Amino acid sequence: MLGVSSRSLVKDKFLVIFFFVTAMLAASIFLHRWTVTDLGVESFGRLWQYYVSYFDFGFLRRGFLGTFLTESGLSSLISDPYVFAYIFYQLKIFLLGALVLVFFLRNNVFDSWHGYAVVFFSPAFILQSGYLTGTQDLQLLILSAICVLYLNSWLGLVIVGVFGILMHELFMFVFPALALVFYLRKVGSANVEVSNMYKGVLATVCVASSLLIVIFFGVDVERNVYEDLMADRMGQAAYDHGLWSGYFEVFSSVDQNVNIGFNALKGIVDSWVYVLLPVIYAIALAIIVAVHLDGKVWKKIVLFSVLVFPIFVIFVASDFYRWVGMSANVSLLALVVLHNENLIKVSRRVLWIILPFSLLAPLGAAGLERPFPAHQMVLERLF
Repeated sequence: MLGVSSRSLVKDKFLVIFFFVTAMLAASIFLHRWTVTDLGVESFGRLWQYYVSYFDFGFLRRGFLGTFLTESGLSSLISDPYVFAYIFYQLKIFLLGALVLVFFLRNNVFDSWHGYAVVFFSPAFILQSGYLTGTQDLQLLILSAICVLYLNSWLGLVIVGVFGILMHELFMFVFPALALVFYLRKVGSANVEVSNMYKGVLATVCVASSLLIVIFFGVDVERNVYEDLMADRMGQAAYDHGLWSGYFEVFSSVDQNVNIGFNALKGIVDSWVYVLLPVIYAIALAIIVAVHLDGKVWKKIVLFSVLVFPIFVIFVASDFYRWVGMSANVSLLALVVLHNENLIKVSRRVLWIILPFSLLAPLGAAGLERPFPAHQMVLERLF
């Protein structure tokens, strides 16, 4: 029996590595779609987030990553901004996949290959990351994976929360799910430790304070001054995209974002048929995780609520498929870590129900009428 168990474990690890390699290849295909699209390298989208810096303009919203890359000199190592962006993004995809792979190899998370396939081939996770190139979502997802899978201290949770907010303030919609999953992993679904509750409150206050600072205490820079410097720094990537410089993302007001969000919401209502499958996928994952959690009904409701909370970014932003995908991602991370801690136990039959959604990858980004963009591009090429 021991020999059979060992052979089974080796087989599972082989399959995990196979799934990882396959997911990396598929995500790379989506990333390098520029080789077959009419836009060419401009298919990457916006690059400003790699070239903005606090040291040029003062404290700017969403400027943390760009400040690090610019002041360290990394973003200037390669003169062509698109070449740098593709190389750097490819490395980030590998890092995300490697974080998940190492966790799976260290822990016997699932009883069968189905769970590993659900994670690696999710239409919202690694494969979607290969498509969402012009956003900061991938580094937020990397932070989320580090937080949920590897961190053990409340201080680490605070640091991740603050870094995430500095990269993109809408990380605040993701943080509640990370904090709750972190808490469940630390103390168990049936335990209540007062000291840890205080630490959780402290973590939330620190992250919320960072959010308030990002929103209300940034600098004000004239558009022409900002864009002249960004054009000089970005070279040939300047003016290639309608939002090329990041000026709107950095300096837009809360009111402007809310107006955009409500306009997008109207479009979702009118185009509900396009968003139906992605929403079903995200909500189904949240339900599966929440329902299988041991404990009282109110705990399941709270867990479900924080897992679907990222979807509500639509009220202050657009790109609906991105935020549906982010909700699905925090549910996937919760599925992995809570399953590993034996706080939930999802049957193979349920995993079979979720697995076919992998055929939808990637979900898409902007444009409600263009879900599943890879599928549409192939069909357009053929017909």
